[in-house]
Amino acid sequence: MPAFKQLSLSPTAAGCRPARRSTPGWNRLLAGIRRDGAALPLALTAGVVAAIVVVATWQLLRERAHEQIHAATHHTGNLAEMLIREDIAHRLAAVEQLARYWRDDGGRPPSSWRTEAEISAAKIAGFEAVEWADTDLNIRWSVPLAGDGAVQDLHRSGIQAALAGAQLHGGTTLTQPFALARGGLGIAAFTPVWQQRRFNGVIIGVFSLQACLDGILTRLQNSQHSVRILVEGREACRNGPGTASWPQKWTRQRVFEAHGLSWAILISPTAEFVAAIHADSSKLILAMGLLFSVLVGAAIYLARAVRCRAHQLYSTSSQLTALIQNLPGIAYRCVNQPEWPMEFVSEGCQQLSGHAREDFEQRRVFWGELIHTGDRQRIWQNIQQAIDAGEAFEIEYRIVNRKNEERWVWERGRTIQCGENQLVRIEGIISDITDRKRAEIALLEARAFSEAVVDTAAEAVITIDANGIMQTCNRAAQDMFGYPAAEMQGRNVGLLMPEPYRSEHGRYIQRYLRSGEAHIIGSGRDVSAQRKDGSEFPIHLSVSEVPELPQRRFVGLIRDISRQRAAEMEARQHREQLAHLDRLNMLGEMATGIAHEINQPLTAISLFAQAGKRLFDTGERARVAEIFDKLSQHAQRAGAVIERMQTMARHGKSAREIADCNKLVAEIAKLAEAEARILDIAIAVQTRRNLPAVEVDTVQIQQVALNLLRNGMEAMRAVNCRYGKTIKLQTRQRGDGDIEVLVIDSGCGVSEKIAGKLFTPFSTTKDSGMGMGLSICRAIITAHGGQLSFHNNTTAGATFLFTLPAAEHGDEHE
Repeated sequence: MPAFKQLSLSPTAAGCRPARRSTPGWNRLLAGIRRDGAALPLALTAGVVAAIVVVATWQLLRERAHEQIHAATHHTGNLAEMLIREDIAHRLAAVEQLARYWRDDGGRPPSSWRTEAEISAAKIAGFEAVEWADTDLNIRWSVPLAGDGAVQDLHRSGIQAALAGAQLHGGTTLTQPFALARGGLGIAAFTPVWQQRRFNGVIIGVFSLQACLDGILTRLQNSQHSVRILVEGREACRNGPGTASWPQKWTRQRVFEAHGLSWAILISPTAEFVAAIHADSSKLILAMGLLFSVLVGAAIYLARAVRCRAHQLYSTSSQLTALIQNLPGIAYRCVNQPEWPMEFVSEGCQQLSGHAREDFEQRRVFWGELIHTGDRQRIWQNIQQAIDAGEAFEIEYRIVNRKNEERWVWERGRTIQCGENQLVRIEGIISDITDRKRAEIALLEARAFSEAVVDTAAEAVITIDANGIMQTCNRAAQDMFGYPAAEMQGRNVGLLMPEPYRSEHGRYIQRYLRSGEAHIIGSGRDVSAQRKDGSEFPIHLSVSEVPELPQRRFVGLIRDISRQRAAEMEARQHREQLAHLDRLNMLGEMATGIAHEINQPLTAISLFAQAGKRLFDTGERARVAEIFDKLSQHAQRAGAVIERMQTMARHGKSAREIADCNKLVAEIAKLAEAEARILDIAIAVQTRRNLPAVEVDTVQIQQVALNLLRNGMEAMRAVNCRYGKTIKLQTRQRGDGDIEVLVIDSGCGVSEKIAGKLFTPFSTTKDSGMGMGLSICRAIITAHGGQLSFHNNTTAGATFLFTLPAAEHGDEHE
């Protein structure tokens, strides 16, 4: 692989070595062995190892000799089986051939056919007789090729059963072994004869097993083994000595089936053959053990080591070649000169620079010419400093490619010394980082822009880590709190909080980090902050977590709401003043009814005082105590009316308290009862039990309810109460938990003309009204977190209703 041969990625490749070389240790190792006397133990160890190898080799060769004996025995058995099968098949084919002759020339006289049978059978040794049986399976004639005794023995061995089997199967059938008259065993083959698809008798061939198998043993031509052949468990033939002298260790038996008969072959190697095999093994062991054991072992070891080393080098070469080809940039080797002439460069140079590999290696193009003129001096100085220090270098710089495009590259390299001239060369890699560099520049620009935006923002921006330590702050934050950036960065954000926020802030952050449950994270709320001089001021704080960072960061956006709070306070004061004036106006309008309400208990007090004086004068002092009780009751009645008037007329700071909405409604009904009696209208109070409490300014809520109640009564009087003389004051709870107060009249209702501007200030339908009542009422209800609305009833009149948050909902809202 040319690319690999040229690139010296290992320190000793291509005649190159590192600039710093390690001292070789092989000679020092041998010298140390000689000094410390370890040669003798090492030699003894090598001798023991060699002896073990010799014994193991001898044992291995002995086993191989045994395997050779067994293999030869197995081969002899296989050959004997093959010859037996071949011989039996040949004899059966001869009988079948005679059957075909009989079928084709069945009309010839026996004498003529006898001559044909003798000629055909003479070709095969071992034929004892050839016979023919008719369709009734009776023997009609016989050719006793080896004497008449064969025929007699054949009849005595159960020929009828064999003939029946031949007729049944329609093919050649062998009988079980039987004793021949001349001695030995024989077998008979039966082949049915068919003429024009009709059974025409059976041709019978009788064979001597001894004659057949002797020919097979002769064909084996094996003086190394003794063979004994059994048919159906009866010995048919053997060569060599009797079985008593056969060694059982080497004897093997081969059993098989052939043409319906069970054959067994016993093979045993001769003692001479076994001794010869072992003698050869012993000589080989002695030769290997005494002469070549150590040398062969060393040669095998060295050959294996060289092969493994070659395989490792080839694998490393392939991997490095693939690595170089897959590099995103280029791999190179160049001379340490200002022009940076390249001796080797990978194929990636074409894509990076636009110049072919051959241009650099043949020095038609120098890498130094591609480096941006503004970076050349810096690169040369940095690389020379790394070479002097004996270190690798990393550097980023610009190049100008063949298309005159500016590209950013990253280079890492190290020095090597190559060749006889000991020139300093550099090997390394160069990667294209243009996209990354552009992204970095864009990121820096975006960061600078965002920092400029944050720094010029009117609101304070502060970032903190998971421990509440301030990381950055903009100029608005410094101006807002009075701290310079150096005093804020690195300190806990609790510095900017008064108590109790300062003590609780760390616990809030840890609870969010632990459970993920956000209270202020991701939302905003109004809190108090503290300047460097200790003064507190209200702020609106919004906190968000910065996503996708390795360490959790939070950003706080802070807006000073001191002016907003002042404006809200001023608006609330104006609203309270208007509400007070509206209450005074209502009390003035209700003066007649209130005077009548007070006059009744005063008149009763006067009458009871006169009656008490008369009882005292007449001496009836027992009833004076009762008179005093009556006086006290009417005095308290008059005082309650005056107290309610004072409450409505007072002008003070608004204060909220937990109150029972049903109780507030009942008190409003009592306050409007006098005016209702004058107008001949009944107030029906309908409250729902078990309503939750509300947190309200009781005076302001009573003012709203009284204003709506008086407006309803005036609307009913405007139509002379033709639709009824009862106005309803109800309370109930909505599905969301808020309390709802309703004033339901049966008056003239609200016309479409004034419905759109009903809550607009100075909008009124009364001749003497200012048009501020309903607008003040809506402002009061809105300040309490509720809503004021109305709708016309389906029969007559209108329903005005307002909602108030229940106390538990009110706390959550706050």
